[in-house]
Amino acid sequence: MKNIERSIIEYVDATPLDSSLVGWTFLTAMGLDSGRFPNLEEVVLREDTLYSWKNARIAVCDGRKAGCLIAYSGNDYVAMRDRTWSLLTDISREDLEKMEPEAFPGEYYLDSLAVLPEFLGSGIGGALIRDSLRRASAEGFACATLICEAESHHDALRRYYSSLGFCEYAEMTFFGTLFKRMRCML
Repeated sequence: MKNIERSIIEYVDATPLDSSLVGWTFLTAMGLDSGRFPNLEEVVLREDTLYSWKNARIAVCDGRKAGCLIAYSGNDYVAMRDRTWSLLTDISREDLEKMEPEAFPGEYYLDSLAVLPEFLGSGIGGALIRDSLRRASAEGFACATLICEAESHHDALRRYYSSLGFCEYAEMTFFGTLFKRMRCML
């Protein structure tokens, strides 16, 4: 773990050149194998998908990329979701219509967060979340949301999100897994 107390941390918008980091963030956050979506880079390089480089912020610690958070407005969620999953998998239109939305209009949704291994435990993840909350507030959102698996082995993660201002408010099923919806009022 790198001690970042005396480090300079900058938050920068991702660019197309960061597509591999953005794709890695999605896969890592979801716990997926890198071979699962062979065309992930194509999805990341587009500007109209959930996992687009345009939706990503990167924490840079002393000049080194340390982590990434993918977040976006819920206003265009359904269209971006449909486009993203049609490109990534063979999910049918009928399956997409049955799927509960992760994000809703009027909220800022924190989708995927990952920290590079050498920076784990250094506070980069929380710093990226706080950066996203500041940005969401500056853009006029009243709340930010995220989901976290409901299983008991994720209790510590939900407590961590609570320490950052998120409160559980509902449950949802996503790809067959039960999640807790969490909201932070801005």
